[in-house]
Amino acid sequence: MQELLVTEQFWDSWPGRQVRWRQRWLRTRRLRLAGEPRQKKSRGELQHVVATQRSLLEELKLFHHNALTGPVALDLNFHVTADQPPALYNLAKYRLDVLGPTHFEGRGRERRHVLYRDDRQVKLLYVHLSHPSISDATVKTVDDGHTWLAARPLRDVVEDIRLVDELEACPFTGPVELGLCAGFDLGGPCRRVGLILGP
Repeated sequence: MQELLVTEQFWDSWPGRQVRWRQRWLRTRRLRLAGEPRQKKSRGELQHVVATQRSLLEELKLFHHNALTGPVALDLNFHVTADQPPALYNLAKYRLDVLGPTHFEGRGRERRHVLYRDDRQVKLLYVHLSHPSISDATVKTVDDGHTWLAARPLRDVVEDIRLVDELEACPFTGPVELGLCAGFDLGGPCRRVGLILGP
């Protein structure tokens, strides 16, 4: 009984909370998709979807990430270079479909789903568009079009928000004074309320 009490006390301590935060950080699926972001009903759509899904599955397999089964928080960051890019909601709708059930049979289909079983699992969605015409003029765009995405269990985002609330309510000036390791970077978790990505 005393061992159980000590364990519970550790997880409620600041070092224990940092361990749990790191565990949540490691559960995040972070992927980069090369190529100009597309929308639905574009030419060669099915072939592109299949190629993208195969690539994503290989990357997820490399990091031993399975499809998420519960509510999901999803961050989509589109970097487009086309003169007339598709509307943001069309880009998001297409990507949501690609990240769901697989659209091919046979070799390479060890899994029936990419990031989630159904896009209705996505309860928190953050979408951002970067384009040379709206970017900072001092920043030179050297990359071709691509998409960065991050997906995590919604419960992890809720826990991070609670943690940030507690830290902001603390009378001390920062995490070091709270006894946290220097690696507990609040600049990352506080950067975005919708989907806390960390450092």
